[in-house]
Amino acid sequence: MFVEQFVTMKTDYYPWNTQALIDWLNVEGRKYQSPKDFAVALGVPRATLQLWTRNPLPTITLEQLYALSKYRRCSLDATLQWLEISSMHLDLLANEIAD
Repeated sequence: MFVEQFVTMKTDYYPWNTQALIDWLNVEGRKYQSPKDFAVALGVPRATLQLWTRNPLPTITLEQLYALSKYRRCSLDATLQWLEISSMHLDLLANEIAD
């Protein structure tokens, strides 16, 4: 089973600190009456919040990183450091926009 999952996993996946995001979402989300309200405030679709908290290998886009930065009132660089997004991962995200 593990080998099967590994083989089907995207080859362009870069590890990042998903747990930091999940922990923050759990704390920050308590400030809102509903996940929908939190998603609106954060500027991402509700489905994205669900993906981040339920998927064992969640993905993130450059647009979502900007939304997190804006919500947290910090620079994109600070968000990248917080989530431990590597420069290679960032390059991949930027290339996805260009394609």
